[in-house]
Formats: sequence, structure tokens, C-alpha cells
Amino acid sequence: MGDSGRRPAQEGFLAAPDPSRCFRPVRGTGFPVLGSRSIKLPAAILAAILLIGAAIAYVTAPPQGAHDYRERAAATAETLVSQLETARLWAENEEAGKALRTTVLVGFEQTDEDADAAVSQFEAYEPAAGTARLRHDLAALGAETTAALAKLRIAAQQERWDEVAALSRPLPALSNRLRALAERTEP
Repeated sequence: MGDSGRRPAQEGFLAAPDPSRCFRPVRGTGFPVLGSRSIKLPAAILAAILLIGAAIAYVTAPPQGAHDYRERAAATAETLVSQLETARLWAENEEAGKALRTTVLVGFEQTDEDADAAVSQFEAYEPAAGTARLRHDLAALGAETTAALAKLRIAAQQERWDEVAALSRPLPALSNRLRALAERTEP
């Protein structure tokens, strides 16, 4: 056969790519260059692994000392504010007819689940010395938050849409109390 300008077919189902078309080694390092940037793959992979490991350790490790406990309390309060504000927006959009009720129901379910998970995770931490009052205050506000979100979720599940607006009215005041706690708590 004559030379048609095409590469000859390679053997096997998955042929190995031509390395000259994929990578060029950085002079003297043996590491590839992708495009015009030099990437040292082993160092980049190690950095990514360390970053992921540190993030997981921070999220799952119990707080060490009062400073860490206060940080976790503030983060939990901010998470609860986010869930309350999200539920409030869902309620407002449902009342204005700007959202489908099935979508609002899913939104209420998610805010209720996320708030409950945040409160449960915080309550699982052993309080550091001098933080008993903080734990009590946040646990009380967390219970109010999960109760308010559960009422919204249940009303939506039972299709009592006329009650949703009234049930959402206390949410901004509760959000403000949580914000104040977060601000007082931050170290």
C-alpha cells in the first residue's frame, strides 16, 4: 500500500498514545509539560492529598480546646442561619407563586435534614472547659431551629400550604438570634 499520509493502524483494542503528542519532558527533571505549563506531577499529587486530608481531619476531628470549640459553635450557628434563610426564601417564593410546591417541599426537607445534622454534629462534641453556657445556648437555639424547620416540612408534606407563610414568619427573628450568638462566640 502507498503512503496516504495517515498513521498505520496500531494493534490491540486500546493502543498506547504516542508520547511525543501528549507530553514533553521538562529538561533535566523527567516531569511532563502539559501545554506551556510545567507540572511536577508527584509534588502536585502529594499536595492535593495533603490538602484533602487536612480538610477531612478539620471537619471530622473533635475540637481541641475552648478556641476550637468556639469556632465550631460559630460555624454551626452560621449553618443554622443559612438553613433558616433558605427555608424563608422557599416559603416566600411558594406564597408568591414563584416556585412549584414539589420543589418547595424538597427544599424544606433538605433544610430540615441539614439543620438537624449540624445540630447533631455539634452536640456530639465534648465541650471544652468554660464553654458549658455556649453549648447550652446553641443547643437551645438549635432545637428551636430544627423544630421550626420540621413544622414547615410537615405542613408542606401534608399539603397545608395555607399555613406555610405563618410558620415562616418567626424564622428571621430566630436567624437574628443565631447571628448574634455566632458573633459573640467567634474567638
